[in-house]
Amino acid sequence: MSRPVASALAWGVLAVAIVLRIGLIAELINRWAELASTAFIWTSLLLTLVFFTYTAIGAFIASRRPWNAVGWIFIGIGLSWDLLGVSRTALGQILREPSIVPLDPLTWPASAWALSLLANAWAITFVLVPALFLVFPSGRLLSSRWTPVAWLAVADAVFGLITGTTQLNRNVVGFPLLGVALGETGDLLRHVGSAAAAAGMIALYPLAVGALVTRLRRSRATERTQLLWFSYACVLLVVVFVVLSLLWLVPATRAFDPDAPFPVAMFLGIPFALAVVALPIASAVAIFRHQLFDIDLLINRTLVYGVTTATLIATYALTVLVAQTLLHPVTQGSELAVAASTLATAALIQPVRRRVQRTVDRRFYRSRYDAARTLDALAARLRDEVDLGALRRELIRAVGETMEPAHASVWLRERAR
Repeated sequence: MSRPVASALAWGVLAVAIVLRIGLIAELINRWAELASTAFIWTSLLLTLVFFTYTAIGAFIASRRPWNAVGWIFIGIGLSWDLLGVSRTALGQILREPSIVPLDPLTWPASAWALSLLANAWAITFVLVPALFLVFPSGRLLSSRWTPVAWLAVADAVFGLITGTTQLNRNVVGFPLLGVALGETGDLLRHVGSAAAAAGMIALYPLAVGALVTRLRRSRATERTQLLWFSYACVLLVVVFVVLSLLWLVPATRAFDPDAPFPVAMFLGIPFALAVVALPIASAVAIFRHQLFDIDLLINRTLVYGVTTATLIATYALTVLVAQTLLHPVTQGSELAVAASTLATAALIQPVRRRVQRTVDRRFYRSRYDAARTLDALAARLRDEVDLGALRRELIRAVGETMEPAHASVWLRERAR
């Protein structure tokens, strides 16, 4: 495919996605009064905008790198989400007709059959994500040994489309081809195919992550920077999802947002939406602008402040619990315990951060840690050293250990007399 044709196709798909997105937002606004949960409404709106970002960034990548599958995969992720929402809405409207029996596909019009297939487009979305892991950033598989995994993804998407179901108008609706053609045998095959699709997805994600890790271990220079950006976004998404799930499942922390109907809807869906949109943005940065950002510094700061925050939260909770237990016979309340815990935690912020920073540097950034120690030792020597020869040797040694240049020399200008 030539670049002009690919560019026209990519931007054409984006135009279609804009139309579909407007329809989805309009439908959500029309149903605003029916949706009791504010968290569900805002989460739906945010995810609608987030997956449009996938299509937009995918079109941007595909129009400039048409031979790279990454851009087309992003377009597929965003477009399948659009088709899922639009087809479910249209199918729901069709099946509300009094002359149609929702659970009898023989009474459906042909459009309802097509829409029931597209309503399972979630299978495409869930399969394209591990496919992205398999080919990023070059757009090609790591080697021919990974071809069976790619075919597993294709088979899984097909099984998901044909055998998947969706909840609609209080009925479970699926693509009716197997049931109509084969009767009870077709229904049995649909259940078997649905279980096979679920098992395939369970197997597909670890394999795809393994491919990404293997590519990262073998990568060098530019490709390593690209993969670090992509991996950072993936880890961020997983961590945010796990944290939100724990907050939602544990009753003590569920109180932070009791109105959220499911984990990703906590805090109006904003944390999860930001984590999801980070993946296409990081990919675009990796492909087009990787030389302008220091990903190592970003990872370092994330580790430091993430571990520091988690440590302080755990310390605060433990201190409140201990203080309440000790002071309750005296104060008969928790205000003093909370105040004391707050002051103690505030006093620990800087010491904990410095300790975590040293640990992270020592464990994950050893060369930087050793360079800092070398420079500190040089500064200590310079305060006491007066011999110019020794000073020159110490300075060259420090530069060699920290910067590792091919050649180093020191020129000391004599003071004019």
